[in-house]
Amino acid sequence: AGGFITEHYGRPARHLHALQIEVNRGLYMNERTFQKSPGFDALADDLTRFSADLMAMPDHHFVDLPLAAE
Repeated sequence: AGGFITEHYGRPARHLHALQIEVNRGLYMNERTFQKSPGFDALADDLTRFSADLMAMPDHHFVDLPLAAE
């Protein structure tokens, strides 16, 4: 059920991988008013840093592994 994004956009055989991250809305917004919470900027900074770190990883850190069975 939750794998559509990775299955649709990922092409592991062609070395095109997809990563799906789900974030609890309560971490960055008030779920009743839909206003940003104090955690918004911290989460944005964390995700920015994570994506930069991921992109900076050398290719040899990425290896072909079998897909997980569900």
